[in-house]
Amino acid sequence: MTIARIDAWPADPHANTLRKRLPRWRHVPSMIEGHHVHRFADNAALGAVAFEPARNLPVAMPVPGDLRSFRDFLRTVEAEFRIAGLVDIPPPDSWESLI
Repeated sequence: MTIARIDAWPADPHANTLRKRLPRWRHVPSMIEGHHVHRFADNAALGAVAFEPARNLPVAMPVPGDLRSFRDFLRTVEAEFRIAGLVDIPPPDSWESLI
């Protein structure tokens, strides 16, 4: 079960479809055109249904800053998931092929 994730260099934008139905989510953008993070706390507020495969973590927020490199991606993952030292991992020879 996925409980949180970062979508970097996504092929498609993310729509926060629940935003319109739930007034407390007005701070959430209705559409995110780039990198975004599906935080556990945001989705947990919706209940267990948010973690079901069909729901696919429906709430996302834009990733702060821009991701221009593998190092930027690791820095974001380190900050979002509180994983110390992650930025010290060397990039693969061709990290761009991963996206």
